[in-house]
Amino acid sequence: MPERTAPQGDTTDNGARSVPYRGGGFRPVRVRGVGIATFVVLIALV
Repeated sequence: MPERTAPQGDTTDNGARSVPYRGGGFRPVRVRGVGIATFVVLIALV
């Protein structure tokens, strides 16, 4: 799918100017056991 960017200074219907996507951020990775460990710690605190 091609990337759509508005020309410089062009605005969309809601007044926001579109900017090109630059990537970045992070991709969450699954860590086994974190959910159950969090659950056990929360129960232990109560």
